[in-house]
Amino acid sequence: MLKTSYEAYFESYTPHIENIQQYDVESPLSYMVQLANAQVPLHEYWVSKQFNYFNIEDRDNLIDWFERVAVQKKLPGTAVVRATYLLDLYYSKIPNAAKNILIKQSQTLSKQWDHSVIGGCIFDIASKVEGVKLFPAIIACFKCPAQELLEMQLQILQSLNYNVTMPTGIDFVVAMSTNLYQNETTPNICSPLKQLKIISQQITVSPINSDQDQIMNINHKKEKLPMSKFIAKAAARVSIFQKNQKFIISVSQATIGAAAVLQVIKAHRKDFIKQFAKLCYEGKIEFHEVQGICQQLDSESKVW
Repeated sequence: MLKTSYEAYFESYTPHIENIQQYDVESPLSYMVQLANAQVPLHEYWVSKQFNYFNIEDRDNLIDWFERVAVQKKLPGTAVVRATYLLDLYYSKIPNAAKNILIKQSQTLSKQWDHSVIGGCIFDIASKVEGVKLFPAIIACFKCPAQELLEMQLQILQSLNYNVTMPTGIDFVVAMSTNLYQNETTPNICSPLKQLKIISQQITVSPINSDQDQIMNINHKKEKLPMSKFIAKAAARVSIFQKNQKFIISVSQATIGAAAVLQVIKAHRKDFIKQFAKLCYEGKIEFHEVQGICQQLDSESKVW
């Protein structure tokens, strides 16, 4: 039976020394911010680029599908976050993407919902970046020749200039959290910053729609969290922000990650505030913008 509690989601992010993500804790934060700021989706691209042939409800349906596949295939939650990010970037770049010539000319793909084909290819690309093989499942889903999907993926990669490994909000959560915890003397820190590598383990992605109140209000005791749980809570918030907060779409992944970290700091580690502000300054993340996003998210969570 699949777990639906965010506790499973939280606990899935744990320290692990043998593996490493594309952006590890040794990457200069300012360099990661520079990469993220160069790749920001357009505000309300479904109007300006897709002319409402792809709308916000379509986006929500695709993300719901990403989550269901992630649960079924036990994919890392980072794959869902990266797929959502790449989806927004692609639809921000390609006008009226549903009129794709490769889909229209295919006898099998033309029978599918256009956006499901695009979303499936993007999800496979994101999964590959996160070290997971999803392509056989995508082929089985659409019941089409592998070559057609490969050509579609190639076109998507070309549209994104093959730039699919840029840091996501979760990468910033990991980098900022390890920096915040590097001076801790608790046994939760297993090694110095430069020796610690963090990845996301196999994640049970829970249905985010049903437990929003739980995620935003869970465990608001001000206990000192170990770093793994701190990262898990912030990472879960990144996923929720990307799906449920439409204004977040056109915000840099650096700012999204920082806002998630700040929310967890306010709930559990207020002693990190000054260190976090300094980290934002050194990494060239606008602290006032992060604060503004947190205030808007707090007001939105009351509506939820």
